[in-house]
Amino acid sequence: GLEALPAPGEERHADDLVVSPGGGAITAIGAARLGLDVAVAAPLGRDYAGGLVRASLADEGIAWVGNEVERTATTVVLPADGDRAMVTFDPAEEVTAVQLAASEPRAAVVGLDQIGLVPDDAYAYVATGDADSQRAAAQLPSALAGVRALLTNEREALMLSGRADAAAAAWALAEQAPCVIVTLGAEGALAVADGEL
Repeated sequence: GLEALPAPGEERHADDLVVSPGGGAITAIGAARLGLDVAVAAPLGRDYAGGLVRASLADEGIAWVGNEVERTATTVVLPADGDRAMVTFDPAEEVTAVQLAASEPRAAVVGLDQIGLVPDDAYAYVATGDADSQRAAAQLPSALAGVRALLTNEREALMLSGRADAAAAAWALAEQAPCVIVTLGAEGALAVADGEL
């Protein structure tokens, strides 16, 4: 219900405000609702956001592994014009390989910067973010070849691949990862897997 993003100094009104877990917690909740045993390995703060995420995970039967820290990474998502803009606070707290391995995962969903944390005997799925896509744009991690799938949005796919459109970006990224899924906002998504679009 936000008709447009506000300009500096301008106030806009939306039809609603929703507070929910985000990031890896969204993936974990979706996987749990599909009947999988799920754990989230991430630092969570002793703040309102950390309490919300812990309670939401517990309500879904999802285990939490990680350090308790002062503040939780938080993103404000502003949906407008069929897309979204985001503002993120990230205290730069990270999960460790030991913490991730302690949950004995069969599969892990991680960011580009975290591929090396996934135990050798677990499947790795990579979901990109804006910051790690900017860092990896010049050089994709060679470990990407060992992941099951790369999940990215159109903007990040273009940044990572240097290509001009989503399909070309997906094909280019599929040279690095066996399956690439590029989300296209309101227009759905596209994937390249097994040599097919």
